[in-house]
Amino acid sequence: MELQQLRYVAEYQGQWMALLGWSAPALHLQARDRWLGWSPEQRRRRRHFLAQNSRFLILGDRHQFPNLATRSLALCCARLSDDWHEHHDHPIVAVESFVDGQITRGTAYKASGWTLLGPTAGFGRCAKDFYERHDRPKQLWVRVLDSAGTAALKTDL
Repeated sequence: MELQQLRYVAEYQGQWMALLGWSAPALHLQARDRWLGWSPEQRRRRRHFLAQNSRFLILGDRHQFPNLATRSLALCCARLSDDWHEHHDHPIVAVESFVDGQITRGTAYKASGWTLLGPTAGFGRCAKDFYERHDRPKQLWVRVLDSAGTAALKTDL
């Protein structure tokens, strides 16, 4: 199976301001699956319509460029589904991200329209198909990119 991911650079006057990476979503997330009302079979068949914000790095001066994180996320989310469709032959209808609450509060996600679903179970991927408990649960944030598409994900086909 092809590794599905996209990477973006947010620029201003030729200067790199932010780096964003998007990849296939997490395999199992109780809060996400509950939010979508998915059975294990639905998750298996529909998970590819989601993407995960796997990297997000602000390079610009946050004082000189207020709202840089929020703007970078919003601009990226506005084009992500079309770009994903172009590169991977299917759209993205919702995105997810993990925030370490011991380091940050997820303010940029909240300000750019993401919803906090709750904490994860405290596992991290340490190999392609292997997860290990790390006892540092993250906050799970989601954002709908296409409300009709997300509603279709929630229906029982």
